Amino acid sequence: METMKSLRILSLTVVAGLTLLGLACVPPGSPPPPAGPQYQVSAWAPWTHTTAVKTTLERELATFDVVHPFWYSLKADDTIGAVSYVDPALVTKMQTAGVKVVPTMTDGFVNGRAKAVLADPNRRAAVLQRILDLVDAKGYDGIDLDWENMDKSARDLFSDFVDDLSTALHVKGKIVSLAVYPKTSEPGSWAGPQSHDYARLGAAADRINIMGYGYGYGGGPPNPIGPIHWLTRVLAFATTVVPAKKIQLGIPFYGRDWPEGASAKALTNVDVVNLVGQYNPTVTYDPQAGESTFKYTDSAGKKHTVWFQSPEGTGDKMELVSKCGHGLVPTLGWRTHDPLARSPRTTCGITYRLAPRGGPWRQ
Repeated sequence: METMKSLRILSLTVVAGLTLLGLACVPPGSPPPPAGPQYQVSAWAPWTHTTAVKTTLERELATFDVVHPFWYSLKADDTIGAVSYVDPALVTKMQTAGVKVVPTMTDGFVNGRAKAVLADPNRRAAVLQRILDLVDAKGYDGIDLDWENMDKSARDLFSDFVDDLSTALHVKGKIVSLAVYPKTSEPGSWAGPQSHDYARLGAAADRINIMGYGYGYGGGPPNPIGPIHWLTRVLAFATTVVPAKKIQLGIPFYGRDWPEGASAKALTNVDVVNLVGQYNPTVTYDPQAGESTFKYTDSAGKKHTVWFQSPEGTGDKMELVSKCGHGLVPTLGWRTHDPLARSPRTTCGITYRLAPRGGPWRQ
């Protein structure tokens, strides 16, 4: 039986192995790697846990190369909405320390909102200009688009928009990064991935962040959320159409709990810790999935199956990324800062992204 104590020890073991990961990427017979870190480190800074996020950013400035604060979204009136705690002083502090600040702008997570803008030339032009103005006015180093709520009819429209945005920002020496759905072939099996044209987006943007989760989803049967066997196929396809140096892989730093005969609910890492403590289940690590699982029966007699991202699985997914030559995007670690199920590089609400140094971030 894996106890809470042994899982906490696992998280420390992954930390110890992190420095060695860069060495594992070097093919036999290659010259030794240069001294120092072998990874470019990026962080998605979420809209929750704001005090802890700021504290961590300030404390770990020397760790980061790029920070993506979730500060902006596309609003219903086509303006760019900002959270109330956009922090210019923090931006200045990070940039002074040599950290690039590339804030994330979502599509508001509203179905059809982005597509409606992209389909109207006047609205499209206005939103593009607002992004350029935002980056200029705030002195940011670029923009990170997380536009997920589109369908296949928006595919070319979105690609055209990213082409134009990238052209305009690259002239200024700015960065464009994108979050894209996972898939193992084009155009994808459902509306979300069908809206993202890997080849065109990969040609235009500086970084393609593949959201490597959703294999096990709330309305489906119990399954690992982003299993290694699936991610291997996702990456194998992605590298046929996107330069490997531009690809980063997102991994799910959360869990799901499937009650028998019902849809799953999402679990924070604290939830996972609490369930293990309350029910004392046998926690099993599945190396083919790169995730851990357990079963329990609640006080009402209902049986549950849980899958979550454990530290051991994080290490194995990092190894997969290293073998494939991509970056790593631990995703949704903001849900907690408990060591049971978190990445060794997830602290106080910050999620980190690792990529080989010398990657395409524009200097």
